[in-house]
Amino acid sequence: MTSRVAALGVGLVFLGGCTHGPAVNVRTSAAQSTPTTGSRTSSASPASLEAVTLLADFSDPPSRWELLATIPFGPATAHLGYLFVGSREGAYSEAGPASFAIDADGSIWVLDIVKRRLARYSPDGAFLGAVPGLHPLLSQLPFGQDVAISNGRMYVLQTGGPRTTIRIVTHGVVTEGEQTVTLDGQEVVMHLVFPSPNEIVGAVAGLLEPLGSGSTGFAELDLPGAGSATLLPGAPVGPSRWIDVVGVDDRSFEVHFSDPAGTAVQPIRVATVLRDHGRLKHLDGFIGAEIQAVFPDSVGLLVGAAAVLPRSGENVEGTWYLQVSSDGHPLIWERVPEDGEGKDIRHLRTFVGGPDDAVYQMRIVRTGVQILRRPP
Repeated sequence: MTSRVAALGVGLVFLGGCTHGPAVNVRTSAAQSTPTTGSRTSSASPASLEAVTLLADFSDPPSRWELLATIPFGPATAHLGYLFVGSREGAYSEAGPASFAIDADGSIWVLDIVKRRLARYSPDGAFLGAVPGLHPLLSQLPFGQDVAISNGRMYVLQTGGPRTTIRIVTHGVVTEGEQTVTLDGQEVVMHLVFPSPNEIVGAVAGLLEPLGSGSTGFAELDLPGAGSATLLPGAPVGPSRWIDVVGVDDRSFEVHFSDPAGTAVQPIRVATVLRDHGRLKHLDGFIGAEIQAVFPDSVGLLVGAAAVLPRSGENVEGTWYLQVSSDGHPLIWERVPEDGEGKDIRHLRTFVGGPDDAVYQMRIVRTGVQILRRPP
């Protein structure tokens, strides 16, 4: 079975490290901050905040987020599509929902690439309808990878090989034309899209030619429009404020907080550990981190961790949610349920922000999809 950390996607920042700071393991509400001592000042240009160590404890049970909806796979219109493709050599692949978004009214939009549509569900999982017209999955045309809602429009990020295009859904209709995104006249590759105050932001993974070359990071997209991209210092979290994540090695990363006065840098190390008879044991492991949810004044990160148990040599994996605010404080650090038996269905989007700044998780299980919510 594919490693969850290794399969998180092209936008993953692989990380490791030797930074030192107070070790914290936050499982409380967002209102309770981690006891860090650094604070960001607007005069920093740049400034370093005190390093923080977070404990990825594999013996911790996942936090109990509110289960909103369970949407099954199946042939019925109200069900989501699932596809199993096998070969005589024994290799196989699975396809299912690629992404999701939460509308302002709390309804759930699922990017159902198998049934070529955006399926809409009520907050408790009742089927409300669908927007058809996306490309078939097993074709040479770009198919859906991510979706974002901004100002009443839905933006569907599609991929076909390395190339990415965007289609816009307005008034329940998918546009016929497909928009490529360019940076300084050269086509770029993207892997996630986010709503922003100006309309839409994409996570750029580099240029199409040569693949992966050039600048990476967040970019404001001129959509609807010409599709030109303007690089930003990070994900926009307020007027002239941005947050970005930069990998250091396989256990460490930096969170960059930028505004017109400069950039403050928060070094974060993730220690992979396991409790054995009450004692904390450090494990040889690695992590990956990626911004997946953007809020006013904070971002939510998917952090995947994997390690090897010293006695048995068994691999262990886990998924954590980290939310950091623009003052350099981790607000939330907690383990979340991983995908179930359906974890070989590739989906780049695990978390998304929603109404009232709550964070939502899409969890793939063998029989369908679960949507979970963590209140702010």
